[in-house]
Amino acid sequence: MPKSLNVYVTTASNTEESSWGTYCPGMDPPPPSEYLTCLGDLYSVAWMEVSESHNLNKETIKQQYEKVKERTSNFNNYNVWSHVMEYGSKEIKPKKVYLYQGFDPATVNLPANKIDFARLEVFASLSVQVPKASANSRKSLTPLFYAYLGIVAGRNFILQLPDD
Repeated sequence: MPKSLNVYVTTASNTEESSWGTYCPGMDPPPPSEYLTCLGDLYSVAWMEVSESHNLNKETIKQQYEKVKERTSNFNNYNVWSHVMEYGSKEIKPKKVYLYQGFDPATVNLPANKIDFARLEVFASLSVQVPKASANSRKSLTPLFYAYLGIVAGRNFILQLPDD
């Protein structure tokens, strides 16, 4: 991405890997039993939970990026996690997150970015649960896509798309 565009972008993974799902069936914590799918992409969930658990008036874009990257990489253990990437104009990184995401007064007494995701007791006090696992998002969504299409094992089908 050209830096001249004055755009800052982060991504869930690098160009050679898949991103990962979280809050999937069989994980701790699991989704509600009526859901047979992962409820979120690990990177997006990490970003939302970081945003909910920090004072965005104090936190910088750089701090937020580093915390989301740490969480999405399983604390720099990339066995089944992804490499969060950043592209474009990085001059934005010293700016405060609230300028772009707003501010929740409920977080006024929270730190800028000192919560350790490995310490789950911190999240218990914030009513936030941290997933302890991830699933390859492409592999976990494929069976659900086929279920959506109504495929039953051993039956032929024809998918007809509506005319536009």
